[in-house]
Amino acid sequence: MANRPKKHHYVPAFYLAGFTVAGSENGRLYVFDQSQIEKWPATPRTAGYVNDFYTVDLGPGVDPTGFESQVLARIEAEASRVFRTAIETERLPERPDFDVLLNFVALMAARTPRIRGLVSQVTDLFVKAQVQSLIATDEGWRQFRKWCLESGVQQSDEEAEQMRQFILSGEYDVDLDQTSHVQKIVELVNATLPLLAQRRWSLGIAAPGVPDFVCSDAPVSGAPTDRFGPGDEMHLANQHILLSMPLTRRAMLWGSYEERPSMFFVNEFGVLSMNSMTIAEARYIFFGGDDFAYLGSDKKLKRRADLEESLQRRKGKYTDLPEAAVRWFQTRMASGPGTKATPGDGGKPS
Repeated sequence: MANRPKKHHYVPAFYLAGFTVAGSENGRLYVFDQSQIEKWPATPRTAGYVNDFYTVDLGPGVDPTGFESQVLARIEAEASRVFRTAIETERLPERPDFDVLLNFVALMAARTPRIRGLVSQVTDLFVKAQVQSLIATDEGWRQFRKWCLESGVQQSDEEAEQMRQFILSGEYDVDLDQTSHVQKIVELVNATLPLLAQRRWSLGIAAPGVPDFVCSDAPVSGAPTDRFGPGDEMHLANQHILLSMPLTRRAMLWGSYEERPSMFFVNEFGVLSMNSMTIAEARYIFFGGDDFAYLGSDKKLKRRADLEESLQRRKGKYTDLPEAAVRWFQTRMASGPGTKATPGDGGKPS
């Protein structure tokens, strides 16, 4: 196991290759970090990864990189083939290849560091609320003390009261361990797939002469339709949300509940709008040309320099995790405390 891979791609290299001009995993790719307001050159193989991001501990004799080297590798190999066919024919695949495509979309909606951060945030909120609610009452506190004694934790009354006040303070972090985070990816994919299957999907091809699509570390994104109301929330189950994901620098997927052609050409305004969705909740933006374009809040074409200026004004703070998404996740998951996993450098050269 000494030679096992450490770079685990949360955005697969084959996928990023589609955003290079050469269309290869060794092609030129640029990474723009919205948090650090910094751009650097890379390739699909050297971008979009975190060290040991999918490593698990399932006991002796089980490959700790099996999820990355076997499960993800198999899904990505199938998706790569389906992508090539869809781009070459300019048509969405039929089943079973269409199922491969939707599985990849679901995976990209669940496997990224941003979603792991969301899961961590919900875990922290959920566990703290459960434990604090329990020990806030005298009866709950007696049950908690009994559980501690049965678990072999011996404390004086003073020590126990100090622990109680610490728990109630919330001045600590609760998170899942690395293995639980990887298992949560599988749970999220299983929960996401039925929601994606309910939608009508279309393949969008960038019209000649318009800017390229960009990719990001949050490639599956949503935008409200004109039926989106004050009580609606931004999540996958909402029928008033349009879903999109770029496939390559010249193609994208579009999912909604409305009748749409299975293939359509995307004009400049559409590409700019799509790019705005792709980068809205991302930290890293991936693009193959020297620059990229997106739609500004004034409905005009903006470039990377405009984004940098906007981020400078906000002191490099890109979009936070949406509160609505946190609330929605919180009602659909139950997690226990664990150790906090520390990601690597995300692919930035030293």
